[in-house]
Amino acid sequence: MLIQIPRKNLAILLGIILTPIALWALIKSQDNSLTQWQESTAFPELIEQAIQDATS
Repeated sequence: MLIQIPRKNLAILLGIILTPIALWALIKSQDNSLTQWQESTAFPELIEQAIQDATS
């Protein structure tokens, strides 16, 4: 016996189920630890200029 669910309710139900799963996957995929950061060696003059412009 199949349960008949109206399309509007099905969309809401799927949204309620899939949203927390998607948020969990997004949080798990992000590694924001500072150990992953590396010092940039590309265009040091531009980086210094950007820092000076931002602080003045």
